[in-house]
Amino acid sequence: MVAFSVLAGPAGAGKTKLIEALHKYHPRTTSMVRHLDIWTCVPPGIFPLEGARFTHASREQIDAMARKKHMAGFLNQGFKQVMDLRQVVAIIKDPQAVGFMPVSNRLGSRLSRHPFLKENGVSVSTIFLSPLPAVEIRSFLKQQNGMDRLRANIAGLTFDTLTANVREEEGDLSSEAINYIRSGTLNAFWMMIRYACDYKYVLAKSGGAAIADWEPQLSESAKSLLDDFVVILQGGKPAHAEKWRKSMFSGYGSQVPEDLFEPLEDSEF
Repeated sequence: MVAFSVLAGPAGAGKTKLIEALHKYHPRTTSMVRHLDIWTCVPPGIFPLEGARFTHASREQIDAMARKKHMAGFLNQGFKQVMDLRQVVAIIKDPQAVGFMPVSNRLGSRLSRHPFLKENGVSVSTIFLSPLPAVEIRSFLKQQNGMDRLRANIAGLTFDTLTANVREEEGDLSSEAINYIRSGTLNAFWMMIRYACDYKYVLAKSGGAAIADWEPQLSESAKSLLDDFVVILQGGKPAHAEKWRKSMFSGYGSQVPEDLFEPLEDSEF
């Protein structure tokens, strides 16, 4: 079976830096990535996504398209979107193409089980980018108040990455912007518990996505992570990727905030 790769992970895990490094250090692989068309009920450009083109459609049109067996309907920050999976089948049949797209945490696990892709011999290599590797997570969880310490550590790592990315693009941040970013990073740990174990590969780097690891040149740990990412995109087996088991977070899953679960009528439309 030929693989189609998707990348997910909490905001601030380093997906942007990873993709930028892919462009910089692996231009040939980048040139082989084919863009997918996605229909959305919000104006194009609101949610820019590497490897995708957006077309506006009404909610009614998206609902109608999502009912077809070759379509996958999903939510992006509360807005309905749909993609034609026949595009994926066409891409993986092209020896000069690489099938890859960043996705939401939930969509990645859904695509890996989609019957249309299975019927057409498409295997989905799901990649979850974590701010910390499993060994460091286990170390935290063994400590007193370990879950709280781990959650705070991950929130700090993702906050540093997000603020650095925004400052790089927009300059100084207002206190309101900083508070908004900080509030969003508090759920990073719960996102990992909720979704990471459903992914085939977990890529992680000690210390999160520190800018110094990616610029002006790659650190050894960043290079290792990038190398594994490229191997997966090319259909190979990565040397350092992890596979997380649900037992790793035994006892913590029941504490995931309810608002992280999408309403059934929207998430399965």
